[in-house]
Amino acid sequence: MIDDEGTEIRITCFGDVAEMHYHRVEPGTYYTVSKGCVKEANTKWNKLNNHLEITLDNNSILKCCDAVVESEANNSQFTPINEITYCTNNTLVDVIGIVVAVAEPSLIHRKDGSEVTKRTVKINDASTFTIDVNLWGATWQGLGEDLKNMHTTQIAVVLAVRNARVGYFNGKVINTTIETTLNINPSVPETETLMSRGKIPDALLPLSCVAGQLNSQYSRMTITAILERTSVLSETVESTIRAIMKLQDHTGALWATTFDEVGTNILQISAKELYMLQYDLTTQKTPQSIIKHVLLSSFVFTLSITTDMYNSEPRLKATITKVARIDYQAESALLLAKIARMTTTA
Repeated sequence: MIDDEGTEIRITCFGDVAEMHYHRVEPGTYYTVSKGCVKEANTKWNKLNNHLEITLDNNSILKCCDAVVESEANNSQFTPINEITYCTNNTLVDVIGIVVAVAEPSLIHRKDGSEVTKRTVKINDASTFTIDVNLWGATWQGLGEDLKNMHTTQIAVVLAVRNARVGYFNGKVINTTIETTLNINPSVPETETLMSRGKIPDALLPLSCVAGQLNSQYSRMTITAILERTSVLSETVESTIRAIMKLQDHTGALWATTFDEVGTNILQISAKELYMLQYDLTTQKTPQSIIKHVLLSSFVFTLSITTDMYNSEPRLKATITKVARIDYQAESALLLAKIARMTTTA
């Protein structure tokens, strides 16, 4: 709860008391609380800026008031997504961002044999970094569907996530818990700022930037996010390309991942040079024009193919280890040799 002065406190109920009050409490409504037990807050589970918390028992009173809520009270200190890279796992954070994409729900099999529903919402904030918000359990699936419908039909949708836990799965993510609260288009200043940017399109060629001092962890970014960055890279930061590309020949298509050296060979420019182009007023080249020029280009790729298990099903993973421009003389020689073998066999 938060009062008119902006002071927050956590109030907890257990067992029968929790069941009694669960359907009576609604966000944005005023209540009076009396006969609760005040105790020191457990900072492991409570990140509010208050060293006390309240526990309600069967003698406690929770009564609704008739006061009118003119605006949503907000005492959240939202963590910029780019700073989550430095957060350790299980850190509690508040994050707000504009919805970039909403995935379909999937069923995850836990190690103990149980199943849980997961839905991923990708958000982008004022730092222009993007992060996955994993909605765990059936509780959030209705809200996930609302977000998907709104993202499809509206120009922009803002999601505020409070009390979520930082995790790591192919990069930093945040996960909902039983204590997480989600708000769509909340009445806070950050919402207006994000709305003014409009809807962010999905990128065709998502990239990641790796800071050398981050112990091999990286902050995942879309191309749009990279191009919207307003701060210049520090001279001490080592930038690295990580690209996910769709390769296609006459037989089919395959998604593959590549990293700095190969990515530089494909783009013919380093990650830092690509980034700094947006600040170079002496050239007509832009990051967008360089990436667009590469699309639909032909190369000879050397791939490393591995398989792993995901949801009890085999999953193929392809990594581009080498790339070369097409040598048409060599390719013609290979084709003629193949035709000769086929003719001899016939």
